[in-house]
Amino acid sequence: MTKTPVKPQLSFEQFIENIPDVEGCYELFNGEIMRILPTRRRETIA
Repeated sequence: MTKTPVKPQLSFEQFIENIPDVEGCYELFNGEIMRILPTRRRETIA
């Protein structure tokens, strides 16, 4: 049997300290930093 390595999960404080400098929106999801991509262009929302 092989064991899958477990990635350490980030706390909120670690998330705030490690947000990437790349423009965009980010969220903490299951202990990982995830970039939120837009679902549609702003111009189509009226």
